[in-house]
Amino acid sequence: MISLSEQIYGILKTISDAKQVSFFYPQSWAELPAVTFYEQQNQEYARVDNGHEYLTEVAYQVDIWAKTPEDCLRIAAQVNDKLREIGLKREFAADLYDNGIHHKTIRFGGLVQPDTERIYQ
Repeated sequence: MISLSEQIYGILKTISDAKQVSFFYPQSWAELPAVTFYEQQNQEYARVDNGHEYLTEVAYQVDIWAKTPEDCLRIAAQVNDKLREIGLKREFAADLYDNGIHHKTIRFGGLVQPDTERIYQ
């Protein structure tokens, strides 16, 4: 089994427009824009003859929370570009809105070879 959570967290921390990056929900709703994420799926996809896991299917949900739609869209584009650079594929995206907070949710996925951490589609 492999997890890309640490790598994704590090990548999301490089987004300068985000005031905070955390798991699941913003730690402070007063400090927006924020980016949150969590591992949504992690399952064995293929194994070799000796029983060793060869490919792992992973999916991560990234959420952007902002006070304006412009901030939300700008950060979403940065997140999309950065996670595509490492080989993840955007599988879903949707705009949400609740009580004055603009919220975009994006799901990224891929197949990872645990031994090399190489990401495939």
